Amino acid sequence: MPNRRRTQRFRKRVFNLFILNLLIATLVYFSLDYSTAIKHLEEDTVELLLILCGLSFGAAYLFAYWLRKESQLRQW
Repeated sequence: MPNRRRTQRFRKRVFNLFILNLLIATLVYFSLDYSTAIKHLEEDTVELLLILCGLSFGAAYLFAYWLRKESQLRQW
């Protein structure tokens, strides 16, 4: 049975990484292709937000899970 404290720490880490990845993904997307990003933002705002949130959540979950399993990565 999983420890409640460990689960809460994991969820907090996923949330923090999600916010960080959301900011980074948005900045990278807008800096690499500004004209397409603005066009996509004007036409399909919800779709763009869902894509960025999905990408960020997936990356955050993988990073948090990977950091939890690899003891050498925690030292960084």
